[in-house]
Amino acid sequence: MKSFFKKLFAVLISLTLFLSLFGCESKDTQKEDPPQKEVTLLEKEQVIDALERDIYNRSFPADSKEKEFMGLSDANAVGVDRDRFENEVLYPVPDEEDFVAVYDVREYGIFPENKDNAPALNILLKQIKNVEGLKFLRFPQGVYLFHATVNFADIEDLYVVGEDAEWRMTEWTSAMDIRNCKNFHINGFEFDYHPASTVTGTVISTDEAKRSVTLKLGEEFDMSDSRFNGGKVKYGSYMEYVWDETYGAYIPDKDGMLRYNSTGDRVENLVGGSYDPAAHTLTIAFSADSGYRAPDEGTKVSVSYTMYEYGMFMFQSCEKVYMESNDVYASLGMTFVTYNVKDLYMNRTNLRLREGSERLMTSTADGLHANGCYGDMIVTNSLYEASHDDAMNICSFYNTVSSYAGNTLVCGASSATTNYPIMEGDVIEIYDPQSMELIETYTVVKVTALGLSYDLTVDKRIREDISGCLVGNTTRVPALKVENCIIRNKRNRGILAQVRNSEIVNCAFYNVLHGPIMMNASFDIFAEAIIPRSITARNCKFFDNNTAHGLSADVSAFRNGGTVLANTVRAIEVENNYFSRSAAGAVYFCGTGDCVAKNNLAYDICRSAVNDAQRAMISLVTDRNAHVCDNFAYLPSAIEGFALLYKSAAEGTEATGNIEYILEGKV
Repeated sequence: MKSFFKKLFAVLISLTLFLSLFGCESKDTQKEDPPQKEVTLLEKEQVIDALERDIYNRSFPADSKEKEFMGLSDANAVGVDRDRFENEVLYPVPDEEDFVAVYDVREYGIFPENKDNAPALNILLKQIKNVEGLKFLRFPQGVYLFHATVNFADIEDLYVVGEDAEWRMTEWTSAMDIRNCKNFHINGFEFDYHPASTVTGTVISTDEAKRSVTLKLGEEFDMSDSRFNGGKVKYGSYMEYVWDETYGAYIPDKDGMLRYNSTGDRVENLVGGSYDPAAHTLTIAFSADSGYRAPDEGTKVSVSYTMYEYGMFMFQSCEKVYMESNDVYASLGMTFVTYNVKDLYMNRTNLRLREGSERLMTSTADGLHANGCYGDMIVTNSLYEASHDDAMNICSFYNTVSSYAGNTLVCGASSATTNYPIMEGDVIEIYDPQSMELIETYTVVKVTALGLSYDLTVDKRIREDISGCLVGNTTRVPALKVENCIIRNKRNRGILAQVRNSEIVNCAFYNVLHGPIMMNASFDIFAEAIIPRSITARNCKFFDNNTAHGLSADVSAFRNGGTVLANTVRAIEVENNYFSRSAAGAVYFCGTGDCVAKNNLAYDICRSAVNDAQRAMISLVTDRNAHVCDNFAYLPSAIEGFALLYKSAAEGTEATGNIEYILEGKV
C-alpha cells in the first residue's frame, strides 16, 4: 500500500510541474498573436503596371496582391530572377589542390603579346590529353590572339579557365573544335573576332535604277581587309534597323529590308558591293527579284560577310560539357554548335553585343544549334541577343525507310550533315511523311551502319507498309531546360524546340520578331526532327514579340505542311505566363492533343493580327482534348473579332474560368 501511495504522489508532483510549465496560463501571461500585416489590394491597372515595369519576377510591391482574379496563379513567380541571372554559380572551378595538374599557359609560350597562340596551345593540348585526372588550363589576365582553330580532342576532365582573359580570333574560322571530350569545362572568358564579319553603317543615299544603297560606315569598321571581298557579299546579309526607345536599343526593322545570300536555301539577293576607302562608304546592290525598297536616309544597317560557314564552338561526340561565366560578342555562323553531345550545361554564358561597339549583330546564324544530342541540355541565367537566326534551335533529323522485311528495316540520312548514329537500344518512331501520323514504335536490337545507311533489326515484326516512311530516333533527343534566360532584340525565332520532356521557365522574351517559342512537326528540305511532346512553358514574360508574324502566337505548337491531323504534337503545357503587346495571339495549338493553357494573363495583344486564329488569346485548330482554364485577357480597347478562345475543328475542349476584360477608351 505504501508503494502505491508513493507512486501516486510522484505522478501528482509530475502533473503539477507540467501544468505550471506548459498549461493553464492566465490571460495576462498568454502571448498575443503578432499583428497581421495589412495587405494592399491592387486594382487591375496596378497589376498590369507592376508586371510591365521590367522583365524580372517579384513584380508586386511587398504585402500586395490582386484585388480580383487576373489569371495568374502566382504573379510574383513570373519573369526572370534578377539575382540568379546576375550572380548564380552552378558549376564552379574546384580548388587548385583538387587538380592533378595545373598548366599556366604563359609557361608554354602562350602570351597576350603573341600574334597567334594557336600553334603553341595545340601542342600543349596533345600533351595534356595523356594526363589522367582533373586538369586546370589557366589563362591569366590579358587578350590572347588566335589565328587558327584550337583543337581539343580525346581529353577528359579539363577546365579551361580565363582569369579576366579574352580569347580573340584574328582569322575567320572556328575558335574551338572539341571532339570526343568528357567532363570538359570553359569558364570565365570573353570571346570575340577582330575583325568581326559584320559592319554597321548609316544610309546616306540610294539609287532606284541600280537598286543600290550606300552606307557611311562607323569608324571602327575597316573593310580594306581582304576578307570583306572589296565590299561584295558572297554569303551574308543586309538588315535594316530601327531605334526602340522603350528598350534603348536598335532592333531589326520588321518593315525594312532583310536580304541575303544564303548557304542554306540558295537565295541570292545581294548581287553587287563595293567599298570606297577614301569616303569610308559601302554600296550594296540588290537583285531584280529581291524586292528592293529604298530605305530612308539615316537608316541604320548591318551587313554581314558570313552566314553559316563557321561554328564558333564546335562540340562533337562529347559527354558532359560545361560553360559558365562567359561572354561571346560575335560569331561567323552558329555560335554554340553541338553534334551528338550527351549532357550539356551552360550557365551565365551570354551571346551579347560588345559594350562600346557599333555592331548590331552578334551571331550571323543561330546562337545555340544542337543536332542529335541526348541526355540533359540545360541553359540557365544566360542572355541571347541580336542573332540573325534562331537564338536556340534544338533538333535531330529524320531518316527515310528504303526497305523492310520481317523485323528488319533499312533507312538512311539525306546527307552527311543530317547523319546521326542509331545505336542498339535506341527507341525509334515511324511516321507517315505526308501527315506525320505515328505508325509504330520499335526498339533497336541490332545495327549495321554503312555510310548514310542503317540496317536495323527491331524488337517486333513490322506489320504496316513503311516504305518511304520517316524514322525519328527518340533516344537522340535531349531533355531541354531553358531557365531564367533573356532572349531579345532579334530577327527570326527565340527558341525552336523539337524536343521532348522539356521546359522553358522563368524566361523573358522581347522584340523577337518571328516569335518567341516554336514547337513544330514538319518534314521539309531541312528534315529536322522530332515531333515535339511533353514541353512546358511556365512563369515567363513576353513583350512586343512576333511583329513580323513568324508565328500565330508567342507560344506556338503546331503541325506544318501536308495533312494536318490532331494529336500529332502532344502534351504541351503553357502555364502562369504574362503576354504583353504581341502582334498576334498568346498561345496557338494546331494538330495537337492533350495540351494545356491555364493561368495566363495577356495584355494588349493581337495588335496587328491578320486572321481569326491570330486574333485570339488562345487558338485551337484541329485539336483534341485541350484544357483551357483560368486565363485572363485584358484589352485596353475592343478589337473587332477578338476571342479569348478561338476553335476550329477542335474537339473535347475543356474551357472554364476564362475571363475577357475590356477597358474602353483607355490605351
